[in-house]
Amino acid sequence: MKKALFLLTTGLLAAASNVNAAETLSPSIYAGASAVYVDYSEGDIDMDLGAILGRVGTQLTDYVALEARLGTGVSDDSLYGVELELNYMYGLYAKAGFENNGFYPYVVLGYTKGELEASYGGYHENASDSDLSYGAGIDYAFTDRVSGNIEYMSYLDKDGYELNGFSAGFTYKF
Repeated sequence: MKKALFLLTTGLLAAASNVNAAETLSPSIYAGASAVYVDYSEGDIDMDLGAILGRVGTQLTDYVALEARLGTGVSDDSLYGVELELNYMYGLYAKAGFENNGFYPYVVLGYTKGELEASYGGYHENASDSDLSYGAGIDYAFTDRVSGNIEYMSYLDKDGYELNGFSAGFTYKF
């Protein structure tokens, strides 16, 4: 699945980079924020965390954007007395998509680094990891400058655990 999505995303990015100059925008800068429902799963363990995520990006063409994101946890979860929280996550991503009547469906491919903290009875353990990340979403333009979006991302998938997220937010174009 991961390989198929990677190949699909790579193909879309390659196709989008070959657009004619007449179809390209002058690069525009945008910023936004999202509320993220984060799912941590490892074997039979499934914990739900909350995060906020900020993003800054540039729309290079009608089809391709580059984005930097930074997020932090805002709600924790506990299981069997062990509390889990997301300390931070950040990453760099490429987005490929197309506009259609105000909607902009897209795929995302990039890199995420994050840190989780587990605590139990006064003992704290931090663990950070990074991985190739991928996902898909859709933006909807409310105005020329303001859009809303929803997105699903697989942030980390390694060493027997997964960190996935579903987000909803907004973006403002400068």
